[in-house]
Amino acid sequence: MTTGTNLEITHIEGEHRIDSRLVAQGINIQHDNLMQTIHKYQKGLEKYGKLLFQTGASGRTRQRQTYVLLNKEQFGYLLMFVRITDQVREYREYVYDTFLEYERLKTAPASEATPPPPQINSLWQQRLEIFNRETHMPGGYWSIYGFVAGHCWMDEFRGRYLIDEALPDGSIGRHWCDHLRERGYDMRLIKKYPHR
Repeated sequence: MTTGTNLEITHIEGEHRIDSRLVAQGINIQHDNLMQTIHKYQKGLEKYGKLLFQTGASGRTRQRQTYVLLNKEQFGYLLMFVRITDQVREYREYVYDTFLEYERLKTAPASEATPPPPQINSLWQQRLEIFNRETHMPGGYWSIYGFVAGHCWMDEFRGRYLIDEALPDGSIGRHWCDHLRERGYDMRLIKKYPHR
């Protein structure tokens, strides 16, 4: 990983963004695979702003390639759906630090001292990483906890925090099951598995 080099952050349509090709390189996956993940979770990504699809030449062959410019929140949301490794963790921190520095430079008056970066409660990030690393969901299934933890973690970047003891996935799960029962869903089809 090249955290020692300057990371190129683009300022476009009023916000800072990072090229998905750089993200793929930074977390050591093929860009085509990352684009598949972006398309799969496009609806969720667009909750955090418009996805800016671009086309440009890539590599030695100079072939045309579609890529996406991601804002800070979209970058964080996207990384919830890749395998968490030490490299991914370090790259995510590096990119967030770079985003925060760009934002600080944009908003801080020259006469003022440098403000400290915002303090992010990493509890939801830690919970989500443990869950993704150690919980083995059956194929074709999804987890309410995974979605709720990701949402809680992303909310921290918008200045919204829950107390450490809050576990909103339990009540959301109960409401979801009530919703299914009311519609006659066969609850025996819901698989149970250990959550870490």
